Amino acid sequence: MPDNSALKLLTIEDSGSVTGTDPGVFSSIYNADINMAIWQRTLNLPTQAYVASLIKSPPVFQTLQAVMQEGEIASWLSTHLPNRRGKPALIADISRLCEMFSVLFDLERIGLRMALLNQAMCPRFHVDHIPCRMVTTYGGPATEWLENNRVDRSRLGKGGKGKPDDQSDIFSSPRQIRQLTVGDVVLLKGESWHGNEGRGAVHRSPPMPSGAARLMLSLDFE
Repeated sequence: MPDNSALKLLTIEDSGSVTGTDPGVFSSIYNADINMAIWQRTLNLPTQAYVASLIKSPPVFQTLQAVMQEGEIASWLSTHLPNRRGKPALIADISRLCEMFSVLFDLERIGLRMALLNQAMCPRFHVDHIPCRMVTTYGGPATEWLENNRVDRSRLGKGGKGKPDDQSDIFSSPRQIRQLTVGDVVLLKGESWHGNEGRGAVHRSPPMPSGAARLMLSLDFE
């Protein structure tokens, strides 16, 4: 169990989220009232340097995607990522997250996707129809989200009538949009988590300024 003294709880008024500076915060995802668990952290310097080299140079990949056992991931990444200073640091970090995700949910296999993006992948606020997903942004703008008590779920999807988020009344003020920071790791509970129907975490890919790039990682049940 996490040390509550290390956690900053954000469940006031049914916000549905919990944030902490220790990875033990992830165990809170099993709380029925929580649909987002956020680990706030700072990436080490070798990882930052390697990520910066991937973003600044011509893209060497757009998406790396595979389904495998947690113990196979480091070797697979070593084969598919370019050899530059700091590469072992990023691989070690991703391997650690995969181990956490696997142990937390007792998974035999993990679906991994690593994407280098220059535009928003999922630009509209939405929920995922999955049990749970882990997401982190290694470089560039990070995931945006809305607290449970700040979102009109009837306006999601077809309810938005094709209007942009800022015109569909999903939220009442742009100030209600929350955003993670580079390095933060979030568990997003989806609609397919037992007992979470109608309460999936509402989030979207961030708007991308012209010329910007984003390196993100997501892990899924398989």
